[in-house]
Amino acid sequence: MIGSIDAIPIRAKGGVSPKMALGTMPTRPALLVRIEDTAGCFGWGEVWANFPPRANLHKAHIIEDVIAGHLYGLSFCDPREVQEALRAKLSIFFLHVGQSEVFEHILAGLDTALWDLALRSAGQSFADFMGLKTPAARSYATSINAGDLERLIPHHAGLGQSHFKLKIGFKDHGNTQIVEQAAALCPQGARIMVDSNQSWTLNDAKSSLHAIETFAPYFAEEPLRADAPDAEWEALVNSTDIPLAGGENIYGIDNFLKMASLGLRFLQPDVAKWGGMSGALDLAKAIPDDVSTWPHFMGSSIGQMAALSISAAIGDASSCEIDVNENALRTQLSGDVLAIENGLVSLPAAPGLVVPPTTEALAAFSEEVVWTVMSAQSWLSRFTKAVTKGRSGDIANLFLPNSFWRDYLPFGWTLQTIEGPDAIADFGARTGPKSGFRDVIFEGVSDASEGFFRFATTTGAGRGYLRTSGALCRTLFTQLDDLAVTPSVPSNPDAPFVLVVGGGQAGLALGAQFSDLGVPYLIIDKHPRVGDQWRSRYDSLVLHDPVWYNHLPFKPFPDGWPVFTPKDQMGDWLESYASKLDLDIWTSTELTSAQYDEESRTWAAQLNQYGEPVTLHPTHIVMALGLSGFPNMPDFPGRDVFAGPQMHSSAFKVGDQFAGQDVVIVGANNSAHDIASDLVQIGARPTLVQRSSSLVVRQSDYCEKVLGPLYSAEAVAKGITTDKADILQASVPLRLLEKKHRVIWDGIRAEQSAYYQRLTDAGFTLDFAEDGTGLGMKYRRRASGYYIDVGAAEMVMDGRIAVRSGQGISHLSQKAVHLDDGSRLPADAVVYATGYGNMTDWVAELIDPGTAKQVGPCWGYGSGTKGDPGPWIGELRNMWVETAQPGLWFTGGNLSQARYFSRFIALQLAQSFRDQPG
Repeated sequence: MIGSIDAIPIRAKGGVSPKMALGTMPTRPALLVRIEDTAGCFGWGEVWANFPPRANLHKAHIIEDVIAGHLYGLSFCDPREVQEALRAKLSIFFLHVGQSEVFEHILAGLDTALWDLALRSAGQSFADFMGLKTPAARSYATSINAGDLERLIPHHAGLGQSHFKLKIGFKDHGNTQIVEQAAALCPQGARIMVDSNQSWTLNDAKSSLHAIETFAPYFAEEPLRADAPDAEWEALVNSTDIPLAGGENIYGIDNFLKMASLGLRFLQPDVAKWGGMSGALDLAKAIPDDVSTWPHFMGSSIGQMAALSISAAIGDASSCEIDVNENALRTQLSGDVLAIENGLVSLPAAPGLVVPPTTEALAAFSEEVVWTVMSAQSWLSRFTKAVTKGRSGDIANLFLPNSFWRDYLPFGWTLQTIEGPDAIADFGARTGPKSGFRDVIFEGVSDASEGFFRFATTTGAGRGYLRTSGALCRTLFTQLDDLAVTPSVPSNPDAPFVLVVGGGQAGLALGAQFSDLGVPYLIIDKHPRVGDQWRSRYDSLVLHDPVWYNHLPFKPFPDGWPVFTPKDQMGDWLESYASKLDLDIWTSTELTSAQYDEESRTWAAQLNQYGEPVTLHPTHIVMALGLSGFPNMPDFPGRDVFAGPQMHSSAFKVGDQFAGQDVVIVGANNSAHDIASDLVQIGARPTLVQRSSSLVVRQSDYCEKVLGPLYSAEAVAKGITTDKADILQASVPLRLLEKKHRVIWDGIRAEQSAYYQRLTDAGFTLDFAEDGTGLGMKYRRRASGYYIDVGAAEMVMDGRIAVRSGQGISHLSQKAVHLDDGSRLPADAVVYATGYGNMTDWVAELIDPGTAKQVGPCWGYGSGTKGDPGPWIGELRNMWVETAQPGLWFTGGNLSQARYFSRFIALQLAQSFRDQPG
């Protein structure tokens, strides 16, 4: 009769973790169960709990809260009786909460514990009970990663193992090379197996297995998902001579037998995942003669001994896998009971199924001891040691499976986001030792789980932000702030190291950074005065972003500055900025062409200054011409016959000539709304032709809910300076920012539902980005498709601004714009608020189309949404880093981006200037 049950979560840290479909294990968790009967006899089992990292805690709570009460007082002769009783009582509960497989994991662990208890109570070992002539199991080496072939295959061959299972399939290439290398390392007569961990499609599996057939793998494990259609499994079996294997993700003996009928020749029940000892032994009896049972297992010594016992009971036709990667829960928990000799592992000779964990090991691996709530400060100390020594395993074990490291220069000398512990470990081990990462000072309270920190590297000083959860890192951000050695040379605009094309906020901010870092530069701008690019825009233009978001480097806006800056005041400020910082700038100067000399690695830049030609030879050119290319002017049929004025929004200036007129505006985003509002004010009748949906948000919502937590008077009052806000914003990787913004915009939509309903009722077609992530992500993806409402939306709602949505333009006639549905809009003038081309338009125009194609598009990060095709980049394309064309760079964006990212371009180019020969 069962008297008690204990669920014991344990965890080991350190060592090398195997790669798998779920990621690299940051630590080794496990969940043990100990069942004791009323006579004081006990038994040990193991519940599968490899993932997610705290699955052992979750399942332990289920055992304690749900299952334990149904076990107390239960009598049994066969462990199968307990499984049947629990299924009858609890299967509906687990189905209801959507955790039927979790229930199977727990039942499997309980079954193993009951076998151990029953054997111990009977005074028999498993070998005695089964009448085994040889109380040992055949074993094979498994989970061999590509980078460990040369180390592990010879080592395990020396232990007498003759079968070696490789992890493949996690990249689009390299499988054949991995198998070929492994085969060359194997002793004569040894066999290779491969495990792709459910990571392939049917086509991937066919092509990948075909490529390695020449090496005659003994089997291919999980080449498809366990739940792939039967037809796909049959098709794959018929397409390859390599026997197929699977089972760790199959539940129920009928499903195993079905897979055998589909052609699997090796079935791999996991003793901790389904069925326990009873299920595996029953399966081995039920399968056809041409199918083998090779138990799967990856966990602690408890489950490993149970899995080996199954192989031993089956005999020479079976072999049990043993993970080659370091795992203290396997090698230390129960002492040295899993030694491999001549490829065999001896079963315990004492009564019972397994050797119980030692008291000392349980104490050392206790979840409370190992999974400490480590402070960010302590984490930084461990990270510093691991990264400076280049210990990839130690680095990986410090990061959660879905973790991120965003590095802006100090380690990788570019702007990049590294995702997942495997990639992070590789990056850290490769760059850490040479970085000189040191003098790390955490700036938060000692027990905080996140906060700012400072550090030094060989290159210079930096700062960062860290977020931890438990003992592991969720996000790490590092940025370089300054160089250890700053060049100091006299300014000489006639011989600049860097030519900055464009004197708007991006070009001026960059010039200020170059001045600070001692880099010879020259800014050129086509306008007569600095700031004219703002003064020349339409009259009502006012910055939609608040003042706290818009400061420029070294010279913030003064107290009392308007929250939303009018365009002319912005132009005057930029002119004052350039003057006060004594920036090197030539106005009334245009770049007319540029040619790159591969030999000298310099440009021949042809300029037109006040109508006179000038040639300069900078080493680098930075395009600072905004975040767009040339105005998009659609060539609708009939443009040549339309009688009234036509213009792009960039050329629009409101005037009395439009009073009382019908003006059609093609577009429905920021410029279109602002222009329509201007026209209403002078008595014109504007109509927006909205060809596709747009996002609209009240300026108050945008400033308070999107920007406000970091950039607002309230944020400043909390001590969040613009400098800190920039780091906090950059510290959130784009994948996480998408999730964060989706929540924000769901809230805005709910709170402003009446506002949005009025817009919809007026005929306006709304969206919030196709995945609901809102304006911030739309801006990063394509910098268009939205309107920050500063008053025009109300005019749309009350009809002062008419809207025709969902229609394209068929053609123009002399006095009208005709839509695709056959309707006609009277028009005295047409404004094309149709946006701009890509920034690389300037490259095609000023350098050549071939260079533009070589560079590729700028902006967007590969989200796979409209206007931002994949693949995923994780940072904005070609922005603030050297492009594929040596010596060519781009900067642009809003004032916030000009302020923040200008430093990183300047640091890269200052280092380049310092490293020049001579």
